[in-house]
Amino acid sequence: MNDTIQPMIALQNIWDKVIKDRDTIDRNKKAIQFWKQKVSDMTAACVMLENDIKKLKAYIKEHEIDLSEKDTHSKKLEERKFSVKTEKELQAIEHELEKINIERGALEDDLLEKMETLSNKEDDLYSKKQELDGTRTQSEIDIQNLNLEIDELTLNITNNEQLFEDGMSSVAKEYLSKFRKLIQSKDGKAIVPLEDKNCGGCHFEIPMHLTLEIAKGNSLISCTNCGKYLYKKQ
Repeated sequence: MNDTIQPMIALQNIWDKVIKDRDTIDRNKKAIQFWKQKVSDMTAACVMLENDIKKLKAYIKEHEIDLSEKDTHSKKLEERKFSVKTEKELQAIEHELEKINIERGALEDDLLEKMETLSNKEDDLYSKKQELDGTRTQSEIDIQNLNLEIDELTLNITNNEQLFEDGMSSVAKEYLSKFRKLIQSKDGKAIVPLEDKNCGGCHFEIPMHLTLEIAKGNSLISCTNCGKYLYKKQ
């Protein structure tokens, strides 16, 4: 392998580390966002439950007052029954009592149902808060570790980028511009190994006469499809 190819391979190996670390940082940032969103969603669910519980308690309190008023009214009607003078007045009171008792029964049923719902929601809220506390604690630990890794990887990237730039002086001038352009492409690959008869970058089949030249390692050959430089692994 000639002196033109070897420095490019060394630089590519350095740049591969940069790309790998950048990808890891991106994954870490997505993981951090996932944890933050999860905690936010769970917090919102707890707040929604707390609001439902607050409304239910207000509803129950209001209708307990209604029930108490109907009880008071019912007792007064019962007392009036002893002071009526005509059958007609008695029937009117009994008719009103019947109506109140029906309303009281419906109110009691409704209140019992709402109290059961309230109890279930309070149990649900307790469970969700317990889960939220555990998730928040775990997320804080994971986010801290992810950020520490991001800091470490950022430092690695800075160091490797400097190593790469320092090493660019070893690339022959006639290949320098294209090499840098390929490195800055989407996949960050400027020089790739020949895999059997195929380009290690785009997997395009390389013509036989070029594969023979690449195998010799005496000259720098580019893929006829993607333009990446090719070399034969020793």
